[in-house]
Amino acid sequence: MLTDYVVAFLICKMERIWGKVALQKLLYFVKESGVPIECNFGMHIFGPFSIEVANSYNLWKAKGIFTEEFTSSGFCFVKGNQCEKYKGSGNRLLKQYMVKLEEVVNNFGKLRPLELELNATVHFINKRLKESYGETNKENVINEVINEKGEKFTKKEVRDSYEKLEKLSMV
Repeated sequence: MLTDYVVAFLICKMERIWGKVALQKLLYFVKESGVPIECNFGMHIFGPFSIEVANSYNLWKAKGIFTEEFTSSGFCFVKGNQCEKYKGSGNRLLKQYMVKLEEVVNNFGKLRPLELELNATVHFINKRLKESYGETNKENVINEVINEKGEKFTKKEVRDSYEKLEKLSMV
């Protein structure tokens, strides 16, 4: 239920989320920031992925939280006719997480889906390496991301992403 309110908050706040990959990654960062949304993430071809999120798109659309829009720039989710109402009904639950939600929007809300994928993948791999080995470093994370993603991202792009997350104290 909290996830529904978080999605409504994100859509209302951002007005437009550029597709399923972007929504998955935004919710990944919401969960990693400490908001206890009801979904789990594992590594997937496009970075961290939650089957619970994927299975909820049609439900969120049916509830009127968002609708799909196709533009010349691509596919996106925009506010549905019940988005504001739904967000308002969740305000009491969301209140305690508002700072974290605002940080996610401020830090990642303007990124393109590919940039979100990269940042979420770097974060996920850094976390996985720390859990497995107790610690890690920038070069290990960069090399692991390159191994995972192949030629999709350059070493410089991965390094820049790591450094961005480092500045945000997320790695």
